[in-house]
Formats: sequence, structure tokens, C-alpha cells
Amino acid sequence: MTGGRGAKSRGGSAGERRAPSRAARGKQTTPGERRAPARRGIAVMIVDDHPMWRATLHKVLTEARVGTVVAEAADGAQVVELARDAKPDVVVMDLGLPSLDGTEATRRLLAALPGSKVLVLSASDAKADVVAAVDAGAAGYLLKTAEPDDVVDAVRRVSRGEMVFPPELAGVVLGELRGRSAATVHRVAVADPSMLSREGIARVLAGAGFEVTGIAADTDALIELITDDPPEVVILDLRLAEQLHDGVPFARALRRAHPGTGVLVLSQAPDASAVELLADGTKGLGYLLRDRVTDVAELGEMIRRVARGGSAVDPEVVAGLLASDRDRQTLDKLTRREREVLGMMAEGRSNQAICERLYLTPKTVETHVRSIFMKLGLEPTADDHRRVMAVLAYLRSL
Repeated sequence: MTGGRGAKSRGGSAGERRAPSRAARGKQTTPGERRAPARRGIAVMIVDDHPMWRATLHKVLTEARVGTVVAEAADGAQVVELARDAKPDVVVMDLGLPSLDGTEATRRLLAALPGSKVLVLSASDAKADVVAAVDAGAAGYLLKTAEPDDVVDAVRRVSRGEMVFPPELAGVVLGELRGRSAATVHRVAVADPSMLSREGIARVLAGAGFEVTGIAADTDALIELITDDPPEVVILDLRLAEQLHDGVPFARALRRAHPGTGVLVLSQAPDASAVELLADGTKGLGYLLRDRVTDVAELGEMIRRVARGGSAVDPEVVAGLLASDRDRQTLDKLTRREREVLGMMAEGRSNQAICERLYLTPKTVETHVRSIFMKLGLEPTADDHRRVMAVLAYLRSL
């Protein structure tokens, strides 16, 4: 970032008094834990391992009256903990951080505090770094050669929900996103007895980039629709089969008749039918509570997961199944952490997803998974989703 050289010099001397060496920086009360006594405007957190950059950014943002710098961090590993306390609106994030790089710090921060926005300020203009930052959830990416006014403007725009990239990087990001969009468009059919509900879901999905192949108001229309033009995923509200008294047998028959089509079930409430449906196998199957489907991005990700042959189970459904266990002695064999891992396994999460959610290493997660199967007496199978099937089979057998 050009300009503010005097501020850099002053910031550097102050930083050196706080942290005379790189090794000492990780133990200081942080550059970073310096917080403004009162919030005004946008709450900003600065993450950079160089004290001069932190001091310069602090000065630039303060003098521009953007808002309040509520926290600073010198290490990616400090970000989530400090952000939980500071609750920043915007985090200005460097990528080259010790212990934990800025991309992973961004991913963990947004998982813990999804309401925050991240603006990357990096010396790297490499396509791989830019794309990785966007994949992690960054809303903007500027180079450190940016003018102070550009940084101030970017913080304001990111806080309003805009995406910000300089012209030389915008083409890279747009090209990547367009390429992915073209490659990941999924064909979806919507089956719901309520006209407003099915029309609303269809409009939302079309706006999110999905191809809606058709909508159905009853079981006959759905069967005809799937037979004539098979979609990749059917979003099936179980109320569609109320005339059959129970929508689960219909959903099971639908899956057996059309194994190439994924089914994402919407249910009013979690009940034993979830076990009955999921016990057939979780490949290409989702089970969600309709009243909890409020985030379009989350719904889109679940549809894509089912389209790829994965599974998507509402955490509340999993919690209900676990809570309905009549024999607590077996589950009592598991440690608290193993129970957390078990719940995420039943949701259909991969080991990597569990690592990211619980901040564990892959080796630790693998150890927990092996221990869970051993304690529950469950033998592994060749099925790609054997973990979820095993958990559900165990619950069903109680």
C-alpha cells in the first residue's frame, strides 16, 4: 500500500518495542489485542505479521473515519479467538502469516463467525492465491501496492456485502467463477403440493444458477416428469404423498426406480421415518427440515452434494435420532469428542469437513472414527458412505 510512509516508520518502532523478535511476536498480548474503547462505524480487525503494516493500516483507517479498529493479530492461529471477542464487521487479512496462513484463517473465521467479511490485503498476485482466498470466502482481494484511499473504499464496500477486486485481478476471479458455474450447473425438479412453496423454490434455485427441469404438484405428475426428463436431483416435500398416508415408502420407491437421480427430502419434523429412509443407503440422498431451509447458499451446497452422490442430513434430524436412543449404555462408551464426531459422520460430513469444523488434524479424526466403530462394534463395508449407513443401522437396531 503506497503512502503513509511516516506512519509505517512510527508503527515499526512501536511494534519493535512490543515485539523485538519474530519469535516473541507470537507471545505478545498482541499487537493485536489493542482495541478501541468504543465502536464507531465499521468494526475492523487487522491481521498481518508485520507491525509496520498493522500500524499503517490502523492509521489509514482511523484517519479516514471508516470506523473502529477493534482488534489486531500477528498470527493466523490467533484470528478466530480474537474475533470471537471483538466481533469485527470486516477483517483485513494478509496471506503470509506464521503458524496458519491467511487462506485457512479466513476459512476458519467465516465458519466461526459467518457474519464477518474478509478483505485480503496481500503482496501476492498469483492466480492460485486469489482463487484460494475466494474459495475460502474472502469478499475482496487487494494488493499491498494499493493506494490508501482504495483500501478505505474496499473496506466500506465489503462491509456492505460487495465483492471488491482491482481490475488486474477481477478478470482472474470472474473467469474462474464463470468456468466453475458452467461446469457445475445441476438439473433439479421440484415436487411440492403447495403452489406457493414449489413456485418459490423453483424461482430461488433458478436465480442461484440451477436448471429447474419442472415442477410437480402430485405423485403422478412427478413420476411422469422424472420418466420424460430425468433431473439430477428431485426436491421432494413429503407432504406430496399425503394421500398415501406415508411419504417415506414413496420416496424409497422413487429412489429404487431412478437410482441415477438424487432425492432431497423436505420434512416437517424429524421422526423415525428418517431412519427408515436413510437405512436404504445414503448415496445421493438428503433429508432436511423444511422450516430450517432459510439460507439459499446452504441449500444450493446440499443440492450439489446430493447431485455428486453424497448425502446431506439436517443436524437437527441427527440430534433427534441420537436423542431417541433407548440404550444409553452403548453411547456412553464414547468420549465427548467421539460423540461430536459421530454426529458429524451421521450428517454425511467427510473426514476433511470434520477437521475443518472441529479444528482437528486428519490423523486425530481418523483415530476418533476408528475408535467409534470399535466401541459400537460396527464392521466397515465397501460402500463409500458406510459411516453414515453404519450409524443409522446402529440406531435403527435399538
